[in-house]
Amino acid sequence: MAPAPDRIAILLPVGVAVTMTFSTVIIQVLALMGIIHFVRYELRLRRAGVQFWRGVGIIAGAALVALAAHVVAIATWGVVFSLFGFQLVSHSSVPLGVCPKFRRPFPVVHRLKEL
Repeated sequence: MAPAPDRIAILLPVGVAVTMTFSTVIIQVLALMGIIHFVRYELRLRRAGVQFWRGVGIIAGAALVALAAHVVAIATWGVVFSLFGFQLVSHSSVPLGVCPKFRRPFPVVHRLKEL
């Protein structure tokens, strides 16, 4: 049986979102593993907790690794949206901000336009 023409295709957007969420978690886990390895290395050499500025440097290094992981995750999402973005949105015959069940704007959208 063929799907009804008024149905919204949801498999592709959900599949891409789940895959990208999982890859974002992997990127963050890899960064966390690097931070843990770096801090354990500094603790093993007894550099952590000895001087204030050395501790600040360790924290700044860990924060930069976390920042780099976030930038990589954002860039990955950007690449996926640039590759699949049109397909993810164009499967729906309903414009954004319109309730698909009743084919009229959501009440929140009307309230925002009035403001």
